[in-house]
Amino acid sequence: SLLASVAFALLFLFGGHLFVQMQTDIASVRETAFQYLPYLAVLPLIAVWSYLLDGLFIGATRAREMRNAMVISVVIAFPVAWALHGFGNHGLWISFLLFMVLRSATLGVYAWR
Repeated sequence: SLLASVAFALLFLFGGHLFVQMQTDIASVRETAFQYLPYLAVLPLIAVWSYLLDGLFIGATRAREMRNAMVISVVIAFPVAWALHGFGNHGLWISFLLFMVLRSATLGVYAWR
């Protein structure tokens, strides 16, 4: 999973502009999409850990711990997301990335036990 996430991150980082250009020829849409490509490039590197741990917990039939980790993550992430809502899409992306970090961290704590 780590190798795939690195591959996707590199693909988004170096080839994301090509994907955007294939999707639209509207200059303003392209410019807007290009602003958010760095977030998209970082996402696989951050999200891989929570998805990996999701698989571990699902396979171990530990849904209660998954639920608890998710609740803790949401409780911590929501106030930050609320505080960042004035930053528009940048705030949304930062909030989402933070949420994925929190999911990884909380699931990691439960897995460590």
